[in-house]
Amino acid sequence: MYVPMHKIPNLALGKVANCSVIHVFFPHLYHRFDSPQIPQLDLELIYNRCLCPIVQRLMPNQATHWPPSYNANLQTSHDHASRFHFGSFDIPTYLLHEFAEMYLDSIQQLCPYFQDAYFGHELHGWKAATVHNLDEDVDGGNQHEDNAASEHVNALDDLTHVLHMPSVNPDQWLIDVGLEFGNHGHVVTWRKNGHAALIQHLLPDHDNPAAAMERSQQYYIDYHMHLKDIAGFHWTPGRHSNVIKYVQAYTTEKAVSYQLHDGIFRPQKPLELLSK
Repeated sequence: MYVPMHKIPNLALGKVANCSVIHVFFPHLYHRFDSPQIPQLDLELIYNRCLCPIVQRLMPNQATHWPPSYNANLQTSHDHASRFHFGSFDIPTYLLHEFAEMYLDSIQQLCPYFQDAYFGHELHGWKAATVHNLDEDVDGGNQHEDNAASEHVNALDDLTHVLHMPSVNPDQWLIDVGLEFGNHGHVVTWRKNGHAALIQHLLPDHDNPAAAMERSQQYYIDYHMHLKDIAGFHWTPGRHSNVIKYVQAYTTEKAVSYQLHDGIFRPQKPLELLSK
C-alpha cells in the first residue's frame, strides 16, 4: 500500500542549516490517530525517556543547557500571549552517527507502535543558493563552444551532493528554474500583452500554446497595482506540456515591504486608520 510520507505520523527532530529538516517517522502510528501529529503524551515520553538520557550520556558537558524535562521546556518556551519561541541545541558532527543509532534503538523500546521508526530528510529551497550564469562554463568561456562543465551543472551538484543519487527517482522530482530580469537604474515589470510571447518561447513545440493558455481555467492574471496593462501571471499547462508543470511571471516589488512578522505593513483594522 502506497502512503504519502506527509500522512505518516512524524516529528521534526532537528535541522541542518536552513535547508534541511530531519523528521522521525512512525509507520505503525498510521491510522492510529486522526492526524499525523504525534500526541503530546508520546512527545513527552520520547523526550523524557529517550532524547534527554541520550544527551546526558553522549554530551554530559552540554546536558545542563537542555531542559530537564518536556514540561519544563513547554513552560519556558511560550510568552504571555501563549506563543511559542523555541531555542535550538547543537549536536557535534562527530557524534551524529552514534546519536542517530542510539535514538532509533531507544525510541523503539518505548512502545510497540514506535517500532520501525526511521529518519526522513526534507530539503528546502534556499533563495540564491545556486545562482549561476546560463551562458558561462566553469572556466569563464562559452558553454556552446566547448564541452566544459557549465555553471548550471555545478549549481545542481551543489544542491544535490548530500543525496544518494542512485536512490533518487527523477520522475518524482521537479526542478524550479528561476530567471530574474533587471536593468540597473530602471524598473522592469511584465506587460499583459506579453504573456502570449513568453509562453510561445517556453513551449515552442506546441502549435498554439498562447491560445491554449488563454482558454485554460488554470491561467490567472496577477495585476500590478491595479494597472490593467501591467500584469504577471501563473499557469499550470497540464496536458499541454510533458516537461513544464507550472509557469509564473511575477515582480519583486513586495521585497521592500515583506515582513515575516506583524510589523508596520501588517493588515490594518479600520479603527487603526482613524486619527485619535
